[in-house]
Amino acid sequence: MNDLYYNIIIIVLVLVIFLAYILIAYFYSSYNNYKDDVDDNFEKTKNYINSTVSKIDNNIRSSINENEVKIKNTSNLINDIDSKVNRFDLKHKDNYNDVSSSIKTTNIDLSKLNTRLTSNDVNLNKFDTNLKQFIQYKSSGTTINDAIYNYNFGVSTNLSMDLLRNVNAVSGMTVETDNLTNNNFKLCDKNVPNKNCMEMNINNNGLNIFPTPSTTSTPNNTNNIYIYDKPKTKIIAKFDLENRGIYLGGDGENAGMFIIDGDVYVKKINLLNGDYASVKKPYDKSKKGQTQSFNTYQVGLDDINNQTLITGIYVINRGTEASPINIIIINFKSSNDIPIGTTITFNIPELSNTEINQSIPSSSVETSPTITSSVSLDTDNIKITTTSLIQKDTNIRIKLSSTLFTIDGDKTETTITNIINHRL
Repeated sequence: MNDLYYNIIIIVLVLVIFLAYILIAYFYSSYNNYKDDVDDNFEKTKNYINSTVSKIDNNIRSSINENEVKIKNTSNLINDIDSKVNRFDLKHKDNYNDVSSSIKTTNIDLSKLNTRLTSNDVNLNKFDTNLKQFIQYKSSGTTINDAIYNYNFGVSTNLSMDLLRNVNAVSGMTVETDNLTNNNFKLCDKNVPNKNCMEMNINNNGLNIFPTPSTTSTPNNTNNIYIYDKPKTKIIAKFDLENRGIYLGGDGENAGMFIIDGDVYVKKINLLNGDYASVKKPYDKSKKGQTQSFNTYQVGLDDINNQTLITGIYVINRGTEASPINIIIINFKSSNDIPIGTTITFNIPELSNTEINQSIPSSSVETSPTITSSVSLDTDNIKITTTSLIQKDTNIRIKLSSTLFTIDGDKTETTITNIINHRL
């Protein structure tokens, strides 16, 4: 049994030795082959390295040469840049000095400007304060107390302004009014809230003066317009707007003349004869209704208050003869009876006669009805003296034909018509 183990071990050892030999032979053969390859590769590598190193050396030398040139050029460029930098530095210093000087000047100007702004702010506040001493602004009746220069005025139609001091319009002042929109000039007292006011406006009809219309809650007690004398002590005219009265020379029935609701009242009449030194006797109120003599004026008061009004028309027809006979036809009537012996004067401005009181023959006069005793020509006046009573509102026709009537040269019409309207 032991021999068997021994033999097996011998066999295994032989196999191991054989395998070891084979492996050693394989490794040796591989080593020789690898060594040859390595030697060959090493030789090739050596040759490549030598060749490459030579090229690199040449390239390095070439680069060094190029770099030396570039370095020289760069040095020159650096020198040029340095020169420019030096010049820029000098210019920068100059600019810096200029800027520094400008900044100092600007700071001085800013300081002055700041002083001016402060002064302007003070002045603006003073101006606003002073402005409010003269003008007060309102919006919808509320006083604006803000600084006016800070207040943003809107487009509200309720803006208004109060003048708090006397105002002189040295170059005149125009107030435009419009009675259609109640845009009137209004003068009021200080009675608050119920102001008493008088209004004025201008329209196509003229100047209107009237008190502001009253309401039950806000009555207007301004009912009169007074005009005073220069010392402001006596009333020389009064307009009573409530009772439709006008008083001249005083207030109330002490006035020399007054009108109430269309009726005229005269307190005293002085008739003058040429100048103020010869005043005629005044009318005596206690003798009302009686005929009174006013010195040389032998007329009654009723005659003075009821002067006869003569109205009518006259026509002038030019004659065609060599010595033209011009014809004047007068048609008139009177507001009162005209007694016998009254001289009626008709002014005919178209006449240019120079004769004074030249009689016209009765054969040249036609009347209907017959009322004349004599007719005369006094320059441009025709005077007729009555021979009978002329009743009021009676139409009278007078035809006058004469060569004495000389028509003014600038009147070229064949027929001239004009109106008669005067008092006897």
